[in-house]
Amino acid sequence: MAYWNFPRGSAGIRALVATGAEHGLSTAACLRATGVAVADLEDPALTVQAAQELQVMRNLVAATGDAPGVGADAGRRLNLGGHDVWGFALLTSPTVGDGLRLALRFVKLSYTFHRPEVTDSRAQLVVTFDDADVPGDVRDFACERDLAALAMLIGALGDPGPFVLETRLAAARAAAFSTLSPAVQVRGGAPAHRLTTGADVLARRLPQADEQTWQRCAAGCVALLERRSTLTGTAARVRARLLEHPDLMPSMATIAAALHLDERTLRRRLTAERTSYRTVREEVLRDLASELLGTGALSVDEVGRRLGFSDGTAFARAYRRWTGATPGSVRRAPA
Repeated sequence: MAYWNFPRGSAGIRALVATGAEHGLSTAACLRATGVAVADLEDPALTVQAAQELQVMRNLVAATGDAPGVGADAGRRLNLGGHDVWGFALLTSPTVGDGLRLALRFVKLSYTFHRPEVTDSRAQLVVTFDDADVPGDVRDFACERDLAALAMLIGALGDPGPFVLETRLAAARAAAFSTLSPAVQVRGGAPAHRLTTGADVLARRLPQADEQTWQRCAAGCVALLERRSTLTGTAARVRARLLEHPDLMPSMATIAAALHLDERTLRRRLTAERTSYRTVREEVLRDLASELLGTGALSVDEVGRRLGFSDGTAFARAYRRWTGATPGSVRRAPA
């Protein structure tokens, strides 16, 4: 299953439709072959499948000749409000680093088609956006849209910069979103799509930081992820349940009961999705470990204990198996 194959709110499609209107396309033309009716867009709670959003992109690419700048125009329309509780969680985070790490933890509540791969070191945060799963016929368009939306999100944080956003896109496409945020320096023609910023930026307090609101929004992200995950399969539902209690890591029996399934049924459904409870659990542990190490607030041994390991050696061995890196190499120094 492609990484991007998760359900999303309708703001992404709405932004694409609005962009199409600027290029002379009717709403019906934008929605052609999607299965989404024009009247459906009147429902603010509408949830769509990623494939439907991709089809709208294809309709725009066909109508505009895949002209540079059209994808970026759609991306600039995706403001924080369009990202629901995920956007508010980002906005109210205590620091820039807290916000980015939460956004990456719940990235499947966004509209991206790119898989983020994070390197969080003592000196800087580097997020590489892998587009290998994005269909080739809309890859450049989707990249423009996603990177433009990313620049808009950074700008909405109060332009905390500096950030460097590198992209494989050619100069004409990169130029389309290079001025969306003064905090983001865009460099086209790079070997990868990559966002980089320093530890000093990550430590900056956000202007609308509110610890209690942030925590409520984070809980809301868990709940929303679970609701949406029921549309994409059992593995996503298991992941959402595990994220609800990251300090406990419930057993398979507990998760099965929470999903109103017996263990054999849960195992069979996960097998049908080419995964297992152990695989999903380890993916969650890996992501949580990287997040905790990145804060610098806990030692490697403390992170291991938080995640249920008997000692730091066992945790370090598991983390290296998951990521190929040692916990010490990704742990950020305490502020």
